[in-house]
Amino acid sequence: MIRMLFVCAVLFSGLSLMNAQEMVMIDHDVQPRQQSYPVDSSFIKGTPKIEFEEQFHDFGNIQKGDRPKHTFEFFNRGTAPMRLDFVSACECTELKWSKTLIYPGQKGHILAEYDSSEKEGEQEVSIDIIAYKMLPGQEEPKEDEIILSQARFRAFVQLP
Repeated sequence: MIRMLFVCAVLFSGLSLMNAQEMVMIDHDVQPRQQSYPVDSSFIKGTPKIEFEEQFHDFGNIQKGDRPKHTFEFFNRGTAPMRLDFVSACECTELKWSKTLIYPGQKGHILAEYDSSEKEGEQEVSIDIIAYKMLPGQEEPKEDEIILSQARFRAFVQLP
């Protein structure tokens, strides 16, 4: 009986390890493992740089209660990989952003969904972005390798 339990435990742990190697858990969303890149020596001395295709978006006139969405796309125009660590705005805005490493030349995104149900008139919202230089295999960012950026959007909320 003990031998049977031991065999089951070994088989179960082997399956768990196999699944852990195939998938990465990020913010409760299971995503396929990202393509691996060699750690280029230029990455070590390099610096990431966020460059937006459009850093400001105007939703124009919207009706109170509308929930317009906009995707802010950006490139890493620097010389080292980065990861967006924290993206925030007012409580009226729901945000989703790229969770994987963004290598030099690659594109990332921030999806903003604005809830106008509690707003009236002209509104402007700032989206604050904190990113870090991250090398492949690096577990935690270094505090001195922080990148700060910001995107904004505007809407004029009309009563129905």
